Amino acid sequence: MANLQADSKGNFSVFFRWRGKPFCRSLKTKDLREAETRLAEIETLLYRLGAGLLTVPDDADIASFVVSGGRLSTQPGKIEEKTDESITLGRLFALYQGSVKDRANTGRTKKIHMGHLARIIGDEKRLPDLQLKDVQAYADRRLAEMHGKRLIRPYTVGNEIKTLRHVLTWAVRLKHSSAPITWEVGDVNLPPDPGKERFRTSKEILQRIERGGLKEDEIKRLWSSLYLTRGQLDECLALVRDNALELWVYPMVAIAALTGARRSEIIRAEVDDFDLKNGHWDVRELKRDTEKEFTIRMVPLHPLLNQILESWLNVHPGGRWMITKDGRQLKVDDADTHLAIALRGHEVFLHVTWHKFRHSVCSIMASQGIDQRKIDAIVGHVDERTAARYRHLCPMTNLDAVKSLLG
Repeated sequence: MANLQADSKGNFSVFFRWRGKPFCRSLKTKDLREAETRLAEIETLLYRLGAGLLTVPDDADIASFVVSGGRLSTQPGKIEEKTDESITLGRLFALYQGSVKDRANTGRTKKIHMGHLARIIGDEKRLPDLQLKDVQAYADRRLAEMHGKRLIRPYTVGNEIKTLRHVLTWAVRLKHSSAPITWEVGDVNLPPDPGKERFRTSKEILQRIERGGLKEDEIKRLWSSLYLTRGQLDECLALVRDNALELWVYPMVAIAALTGARRSEIIRAEVDDFDLKNGHWDVRELKRDTEKEFTIRMVPLHPLLNQILESWLNVHPGGRWMITKDGRQLKVDDADTHLAIALRGHEVFLHVTWHKFRHSVCSIMASQGIDQRKIDAIVGHVDERTAARYRHLCPMTNLDAVKSLLG
């Protein structure tokens, strides 16, 4: 919405548009940090104006008003700021999404959450009127809704309510609202979440389905626990190679299937992150340390993956991103759509998602007796509970530990 510009002498100006008209004003500074701080203030003000939380005084020069952060007008006058009585849930969500720069996946998830919250609670709901009974009613309705062929999990609803509480707290802290928050996330009554199934092979899943007695939701839940065996991983790669509609799909699937990397990590991977000569990839992690832009974990490349990427780079369309179809960063929807197309029609592989490759890599290595610490280092686990889901696959580990008690 606003951009910094520097002249040949290093003086910073800000460029922005208001109601379609361009404005450019000097910030009267050569200090980049100060200019960026002013830019953030200006962008926040523009969002507040756009969201209807602030109005420009009649006597104000819009450019001076914006550049001053809303403190100046042509004549002394009070800035008219709307009170809590006008602030609705929809306006608050618009302000939050415009002002807060969440990381890509986090922002995408919060946007989905806020969409459901506004849809059910109502985007015209005034913040002072939002009480625990409204949040409970939201939870009850969401739990009765379906995602595909299965009910929404309590875990998912709980996360949506956490997003609501987080945004409301943010609004109070930044004085966008003075409406007291009279409830905690724990006050909302949610049924116990059944948790995640242990990982299973397709053979185990099909045997369980054939025994009968399962509801459609239970079958869907079983398939969510799928991991591919070594042979299936090889077969899946061959299927994608032969069926993919675009050239970038096969190398992307190969990265996922032979490193266990997250979809987001593959999408943001740059060509220069890969050292094919020495066979490793510097993965840009976002989850390990939230105070840093990203951290790096070095992942060794399987010889087959090295070959696939060398071939891909021979026809690469250019640009900084390793996986791209037109030189620009790949979109999540494109990745999901093309994976589904490449695997359609197969009894087992039609259940495969990008994250299933991650499950498969971890499960195969665990079943081969690879030390869990090495698995964690390769795939970047940051949660002990996640790593623990693979331990049942370690061959004889627990039995060997028990046998060691007596000679």
